[in-house]
Parts: sequence; structure tokens; C-alpha cells
Amino acid sequence: MSIDSITVFADSFAVKSELKTSHLPLNNLTDQLSSHSGLFIKNYGPSSIATISYRGGNASQTMVNWNGIPISNPMLGLSDLSLINGSIIDHAYINTSAKSISGLTGSIDLTTSVNRKNQLTFTNSYGSFNNKEHSLKGEFSLGKISFSTNILTTSSTNNFPYTLTNGKREITQNSHTSKNALTFATNYAINKSHSLTYATWWQETSRQIPKLTTQSRSTAYQIDKSWRNSLQYSKFSDHSKLNAIVGLIKESILYVDPLILVDSPSDFTSIFTKSDFEYFYGKNKSTISLQNQFVNSTTKAYHNPAHYNLFRADLIHEFILDKTSWGVNIGATKSNTLSVKPLFKLFGIYQFTKYLDIDYSFGNAIRYPTTNDLYWSPGGNSNLRPEHSLNSELGLRFTKQHTKAGITFYNRSVTNWILWSLPIDKNYYSAQNLAKVKSYGVEYDASQNFSISSKWKGKIWTSGNIGRSINQIAIVNPIINEGDQLFYTPEIKSAIGIAAKYGKLSFDGSYQYISSTIGINGDLKPYGILNSSLAYLIIDKKRLNADLVLQAYNISNKQYRIIENRPMPGTNYKLSFILKLNK
Repeated sequence: MSIDSITVFADSFAVKSELKTSHLPLNNLTDQLSSHSGLFIKNYGPSSIATISYRGGNASQTMVNWNGIPISNPMLGLSDLSLINGSIIDHAYINTSAKSISGLTGSIDLTTSVNRKNQLTFTNSYGSFNNKEHSLKGEFSLGKISFSTNILTTSSTNNFPYTLTNGKREITQNSHTSKNALTFATNYAINKSHSLTYATWWQETSRQIPKLTTQSRSTAYQIDKSWRNSLQYSKFSDHSKLNAIVGLIKESILYVDPLILVDSPSDFTSIFTKSDFEYFYGKNKSTISLQNQFVNSTTKAYHNPAHYNLFRADLIHEFILDKTSWGVNIGATKSNTLSVKPLFKLFGIYQFTKYLDIDYSFGNAIRYPTTNDLYWSPGGNSNLRPEHSLNSELGLRFTKQHTKAGITFYNRSVTNWILWSLPIDKNYYSAQNLAKVKSYGVEYDASQNFSISSKWKGKIWTSGNIGRSINQIAIVNPIINEGDQLFYTPEIKSAIGIAAKYGKLSFDGSYQYISSTIGINGDLKPYGILNSSLAYLIIDKKRLNADLVLQAYNISNKQYRIIENRPMPGTNYKLSFILKLNK
């Protein structure tokens, strides 16, 4: 059985099952990332946004990249993961701030790959709340040229019931969502040492914005449109490697709320270039990396179109000895509004035993203000300083045959944290460098593959994060006390799961626990969510495979909130039929 799913890789180890037992063919990216890593997803509910919180950072501090180019919205500084479906993404790499060259807390690197095979995959899904998802994916190879394409369309009314604090039952309204997407990627193997890869991703999403539980109704809606392009050239030789990327992104957002007479269109164009030259000498390697991003943003709230340019240069040396490899990264970054900021990073791995590795890293990172932070009227602040973090981590990695385990201790201090607050001398919120935040904790993950017989195989796994992210400076508005945990940041996030396969039948189950969090308007209770899936291989031929997959979410029908006043759905189901044609 082979059902397509996102493959999630973490720094600790690759969260990947040989059985590919994560039967989530068309789910949002949030489902996979949340289940198989220490990431916490701030999900505002169906038909609303979902953002990342990694090790206590906010959404704008974790960079999201696709095929080598940054796709985080430069106006908002974040990526809405609810817009990204699993069928579009082949792999997701999670990099911490101490190991990534983008993002204050780290990065999520997504790829849409090209495989040298000939295959057609049809997927049709129907689920609760009138959820409908249809996908057609084709992969073809003709000599030196390989290409893949994916057409996706989804829709859902999201009209689920929920319970208010007073016990009253209501049904979500004004929450319809529809999405259409097209991806195309091609690779041309010029010769054994030269290759050219192009990928494009077009998408349009229309969604109604459901009311908060404190509102009587909502008629708001939002339309997101994006067109992303990545062109990559690679050249290899015995002693060197050159990789060059050019990216072009055009995106627009239209938010309308007739009840309060809001009609807010915004759009941006981003041009990104990056070149990495690697030189190998013996077991050692030196890398020169240069990248530049130019952004042009427009919205009614800007007096003029906002131009933004960010340049970065890095020199990286990596050395390998018998049981030790270590490296140093010296770099600098500059924006068109701020002076040069130095960057450094020291990292390494020591093979303590045959099965146990110790890795470490220490360095700093910079996040520049978004264009909204700088130019929004009223409230933008052109005098903002970039956020600065000092990061360190120490990890232990155990790998032996079918057993993998990892634990990482991390510590991060962020200064010049940007918050929108209400100054004493103004009657509107303004962006300010107000906060200083310290985050520390431990991440863990482990997996064990097992095989009872030739037909009976499986895997058990667990992952999680236990940490504190505390404010070190008291703030008046919003009210943040010194020593408080950050808003909507759990101290404990853990998950455990099992995947098993017997002949043509596969099962996947997981349980996630999230501890209580502090909200702006009140505390949110802890909750646990149980999900499962059952798949059966209906047809298993050389050129034809067909699978039937039943997924169940929130099996215990838990009533919970991740963000206050924004209900989440109870028990819901999805039935998928997946047909593969192989040459």
C-alpha cells in the first residue's frame, strides 16, 4: 500500500514511515506539522487562518519557504498554513533558528518535487460539513525531461455545531470556504552535472469569516490570490557545486466586512534571488551564499506603495574529523531602511558512540519589521529596530536499526520584540519595540518500527515540546506582566501515535495534548484530541492501485478553543477514494 502524504522532516530525525501510513492525502499542512513535530499551530477555526508558533515565537518569526524562495507575506510577516493543502507539498523540513539562515525562531521549508516516473493519481474526498476535495496529480518522464502537475479543488460549508460557555448550542454560520490550486514543476537534466528546475504554484481561495461567539452575526469574507514561481539552476563538479534560484511571487488579499464598512484590498510583488557556491576540499566544505529580496506592497492604509529590499551574505566553513564535524557561519544582512547587522553561528556534531550523536549550535538571528509595521497609517513606525535573538541548543540523537529518538534543550532571548500597543499620547495603536522575551525548554521525539510477521508491520511514535516563553518587561497596553507566559503559547504540547499495516489494511491513530494557555481576554483550558484513519487497498495491480480511506477527527467530540471566542469542530469524518495509474 502506498498512499501519498506529506513527509515531514525535523532536525532531530526524519518523521517518515516506510509504510507511508499517514493517510492524510488532501488535508491542510497544519495536520501533518502539528502531529509530527513540536510545532504549535494557532488555528483560529475552519474558514479562518492558522499560523505557526515554534518554541514560543510568534507567526512572523518563523519563515516559510517553498522550493527555495520565501513565501511568508512581507506585509503581515506570516504565512497562513490553512491555505496550503497536503497534496501540493511533497516534503516539509523543520529547521530551528540555530540551524536555519532564515527566520528568528527557524523556518519551514516546503518542496514540490519532480520524480522520474510515470503516474496518474486521482483523489476524491467527501466529509462532514459538506467537505468536498478533488485532486488530479500527474507525473511523467520523457528522457532528460521530467515534470509533474497537480490540480486541486476543495469546498466546505464548515457548518458545525458547538457549545457556548452557558451551555447553549449554536451552529457556525457564514463559514463557507472554496479553494482552487494548480501546481506545475519540471526538471531538465542538461547533462550529468547540469540541471534546470522550474516550479509554479497558482491558487485562489475564497472564504467567509465566521462570527466570534461574542458576536450576533458576520457577513465578512476574504479572497486570497497567489502566483508563485521558482527557477533553479544547479551545476556539479568533483570539487564544487553551484545552485542559483530566482523567484517571483504576486499575491493579493481582499478583506471585506460590510457591517463595519471595511473594504481592504492589498497586494505585493516579491522578487527573490539566491546563489550558493560550495567548494569541497577533502572532507571539508566552504560555502558562499548571497541572497536578495525586493518587495513592492500596496494597500489603502499606505500613503504610497512601500518598497522593501533585504540583502544577506553568508560565509560558511564546515570541517569533518574522525568523530566530529563542526562549522562556523559568518554573515551580514541589510535592509533599505536599516544599517548592516552582523550574523554568526557555530554548530557541530560529535559521534559519542556508534548509535549516539551529540549536536550543538549557538548563534544570533535578525527579523526586520514588516511593511505594515513600518508604513501602516495610522500606527506604522519607520523608526522600528529589527528584532534580535540569541539562540543556543544542545541535542542528543539515538539511532539503531528500527529505533530513533532525540531530545533537544534550547534557549533563546529576543530583544526589540515588536508589538502593536496603545501609546499614552495617542488614540490609536502603533508598532513599537516593547518586549524582551526569553524562551527555554526541551523538545523530544522518538519512533519504533516493528514487524510481527511479513504481513503485520507498524510504527509507534511520540513527539512534543515542554517550554516556557516569558515576558521580561511589563507592558501597559496590552496588559502583559513581567514573568507571564506569552499569549496563546502552551507550556506543554505532546503527541503520541501508532501506525500499523496488516496485508491490505492499514490503521493510523494519534492523540495530541495541549496544556492551558493565556489569552488576551481570558485563559483557555487544556484539551486532548484523538484522530484516526483506516485504509484498505481495494485494487493492487502492477499498473493500477485503488485505496479507500476513512478518517475520523476529534473522536471524543471535545469542545475546545485554541483562540478564545473561536469554536473548533467536534467529531467529524472524511471518506477518500484514491486511484493510481502506473506505467
